[in-house]
Amino acid sequence: MSNKCILLLFLTFAITIGLLVGCIEKASEGDATPTPVTTEEPTTAPTEEPTSEPTQEPKETIPPGTGQYAGGIASDEEVWALFYDENDSGDPTQVTGSMAAQFFATTEFDKLSVAFVTYGAPKDPPYHIYYYLFAWQGTYDDTLKSEPLVEEKKVNFNDWENVELSFDPLPDGEYLLYILNDESFTFIGVFNRVAGHESHRAFKDDQLWEDKSFSLRIHYTKTPNNLYGPLSEPW
Repeated sequence: MSNKCILLLFLTFAITIGLLVGCIEKASEGDATPTPVTTEEPTTAPTEEPTSEPTQEPKETIPPGTGQYAGGIASDEEVWALFYDENDSGDPTQVTGSMAAQFFATTEFDKLSVAFVTYGAPKDPPYHIYYYLFAWQGTYDDTLKSEPLVEEKKVNFNDWENVELSFDPLPDGEYLLYILNDESFTFIGVFNRVAGHESHRAFKDDQLWEDKSFSLRIHYTKTPNNLYGPLSEPW
């Protein structure tokens, strides 16, 4: 065989091998599994749970109807108990908003009264005040949020009259008498005492009336040995 033929065969063989190698590489590239691209999930800021305000527990009250502060019953006779010192001096104070008295009745009662002054005002147009009697609910504010046991409008009473509020007998316990003048009529007042009294705590326009009291009376259906009971802190 001539050298020329041998050279031609060698070239043909080299070209064939080259083509086979190229095909194999392409096939390998086609079969390769692509590496997955990991995408990061967007981070969401944690949602804060709303914090609820702590619920304030209601203050304890002295249970009514126990009779423990009466010291026994001195007499079966009814009696008007003075919840002030009648020898204490004082002067009229106009009720241009509200007045209130926190008191403790030591036995069953069915009436109360407050002495009002009218400064000689004419009764036409009529003047008036509202009485609201509440069972004490632990604090002054909570008591006013409750339903009154008794309410009544009093119209055209006389100067220095003990204006009464009557109701079915209520048990011994702690109460709040709330007096409202909703028209701020200037010719209505209470006779305030210049000193406080152990029997009740006075308020004026929903504020503690320091070292003051007014002419409050409680009508007991029987006469207790102790006329007055303990008073809770108002706030």
